[in-house]
Amino acid sequence: MCRAKCVEVVDRVGIDQATLSRRWIVYDQRMEKIVLSFQITRQGRVIQIDCDEEGMATLIAAVKKAQLDGDHLHLRTPSNGGRELSEKTKWGEDAVWEVIINWVGE
Repeated sequence: MCRAKCVEVVDRVGIDQATLSRRWIVYDQRMEKIVLSFQITRQGRVIQIDCDEEGMATLIAAVKKAQLDGDHLHLRTPSNGGRELSEKTKWGEDAVWEVIINWVGE
């Protein structure tokens, strides 16, 4: 991941550089635990996202990265080979194992 693009994300979405730097270290090295979970509810008609401050920064940075790269990326739980998503929701229920963010713009 290009540091220049990280700085560009900071400028566009207003995340301070220290926070974004920590977020990309987590994203690249997968060493820090964050709270970011997705759960499908109401018979598949609702997606619920639970996150803390670090999880929100991860989600925003991931969406911006997909847009800037003009590509896609995967967010995964530890049991699915990642560290971006939590295994369980805040209430201890199973969460989605993988989220794929696709950029489909021009």
